[in-house]
Amino acid sequence: MNWEIAYTNNFEGDVSAGMDYKTPSDLKHSGLSLISAKVPGNFESELVNLGIENDYLFGTNILSLEKYKNTHVYYFTEFFAYDCSSIVIEKLFAKAVIYLNGEKVKETDHILSEITISDGIVEGQNTLVIHIIPSENPRATESRELGIETKGIGGEVYVKRTRKCEIRNAYVRTSSYDKDNDVAKIRFTADIYLRPDCRHEFSHLRFKAVIKDEKRDFSSEGEIFGDKIDCTVEITHPKLWYPKNSGRSYLYDSSLTVLDGGKTLDVFDTSTGIRTLRLSRSGQKTDDFELYMNDSKVFLCGASIGPSEIFKQEDSEKVEHLVQLASEMNCNVLRYKGDYAPESFYDACDKNGIAVITALPGADRDFAGRPENQNALSEEALIEISRIRNHPSAVLFTYDEKDCNIVSSVFESRIGQLAKDIPFIPGEFHKNSDRDASDFGSFFSGVTGCPSVPSYVSLKKFIHKKESWPVIDESGVMTGSYIAHFAPGLRTAAPGEDFLSTAVKNIFGEEPVKPERFTKQNQIAQAECIKSFIEYYRANSDKAGGVIAFSLNDAHTLISEAVIDYYLEKKIACSFIKRSLTPLCLLISGCSGVYALHAVNYLPYGDQITYVVKDLTQNGELTKTGVEDIFAFSNTRLTEITLTPGHFYQITWTTRAGREYTNHFFMRDETNDFDAYMDALTKAKYNEFKRVED
Repeated sequence: MNWEIAYTNNFEGDVSAGMDYKTPSDLKHSGLSLISAKVPGNFESELVNLGIENDYLFGTNILSLEKYKNTHVYYFTEFFAYDCSSIVIEKLFAKAVIYLNGEKVKETDHILSEITISDGIVEGQNTLVIHIIPSENPRATESRELGIETKGIGGEVYVKRTRKCEIRNAYVRTSSYDKDNDVAKIRFTADIYLRPDCRHEFSHLRFKAVIKDEKRDFSSEGEIFGDKIDCTVEITHPKLWYPKNSGRSYLYDSSLTVLDGGKTLDVFDTSTGIRTLRLSRSGQKTDDFELYMNDSKVFLCGASIGPSEIFKQEDSEKVEHLVQLASEMNCNVLRYKGDYAPESFYDACDKNGIAVITALPGADRDFAGRPENQNALSEEALIEISRIRNHPSAVLFTYDEKDCNIVSSVFESRIGQLAKDIPFIPGEFHKNSDRDASDFGSFFSGVTGCPSVPSYVSLKKFIHKKESWPVIDESGVMTGSYIAHFAPGLRTAAPGEDFLSTAVKNIFGEEPVKPERFTKQNQIAQAECIKSFIEYYRANSDKAGGVIAFSLNDAHTLISEAVIDYYLEKKIACSFIKRSLTPLCLLISGCSGVYALHAVNYLPYGDQITYVVKDLTQNGELTKTGVEDIFAFSNTRLTEITLTPGHFYQITWTTRAGREYTNHFFMRDETNDFDAYMDALTKAKYNEFKRVED
């Protein structure tokens, strides 16, 4: 399809009254600005590609997007269709009205992962206009806060001819797992659509459901009566799917085939992970919970993740690489919030053993109170839940706005209808990081916030060189490029407070003097903050469901709380987090001069460890050593330990099988020497900073 865009800031029509541009001809004679377009893509990128605007990810150019906030954007094209066809729009980035052959056929309020339109298509030439409307809908606010608000079409748009027979709404789930007999039952359900003009052609419709691994096939087959398939495949000695650190993340190939005699009419293929889910709410508090998978308790540790430009671009290689980086950090859960993650994200999580907690995009009470909006919410929930329910990584649904019972009930109803095996937790399900860990109960912990700059290599890609240093100009104000790239939630504080340099002064007691040195110091301040929170939580909350302790990725070129920047360069916090999230981890925790060495084990089995604690600031002086038996799912206080302020301690432990792990504890003082810290970091073999010439 050949696409064009028309746009205007002076829209005077009334969409609800039908006063709008409905055909390509209307738009070409409208006098509006016209440009060529690509789909997938977005309006703002087209302006950059044509030289109308500068790269909006660089310098202060990002602020130029504000002038397009109220712009009406029309994508339009013509296409050829045969009879019995549909037009499929894979993803829209905003509120939109869709016109097919001059008639309004669809109105969306927010991002939908897929729109299929059949009514109104004629055989031959058709016209399509997608009017993207500026939205003041509060449901879009979270998307703006996490990333850039762009207007566009995020997926392919294509014509799909309806086959004579189609498998629709296929759902493959583990209905039960008998641990004693080691038998799993996998249930296949699907709707069967037969084109009305072709029903007379079919004589003997049958189905065959198959699940297979490298060596074995398990199947069920039978006749199709009516328009549904519902069957069960039994698997003996199944290989189960667990999140990383709790077991293997095994995936089976599964298929559902519809046949007429010996002729194949349609096939649904997917990967299947065999796993059951159970949410236990046995705690005294109503919102306490523990998650059980395959009847075994699992601890989920990881990060929050939000919409990114690489997600909008459907860049599956970068998405998979981001998930792999999370896995390397010992994460086994990602909490996705904002818009809708692409299929490649869930595929990567399935493969890497990363559980996903999906926070369905929400709405405030005023918006959700209107019946027409409740219908839109219900439709979005139907599309999204149906899209991801076959992924074993999808282990929990949630919704952030705990005070909006209308939305919560809409989502819970759809989940109960469409994804019976995936639990739903309404409202906030984690404690904030400022709460005492002893009060966490079986909650997930909340995300701790500590912003830092990316590496100097990445910084130079989006900050003007003349503004990259110093951070504060001669008038005492942070330079414009820095302010423009602060995450929106931090931007209001940035002009009057250089908290990047303040973080450095708080930990190392010195004024930043050089950009390369500053980026290292600032990243260390973030890394020590996140590490401290994770370990305090693990040491003081022995019955927690897990820890979601940090923000994983930048949505675009940002200075933020994330630990991986837009270019997928890791901050030093990544290696600190990896050690802090070691499933069986030795760590030091305490306050007021009383510190103890803990062994916290999130694994379903125990081990024997031999440990050594050394003071690397004192040339590796031995502080503590010992041998201990560690039980499954345990928090063991090994010994009290005396520490010296300003010193860097390394903890090394070896398992019974001879595997060695390390961690560290930095005993902060009022003023800590940065060079001494870096020397200890190097001795510990933790110095992963790249050498960057200014």
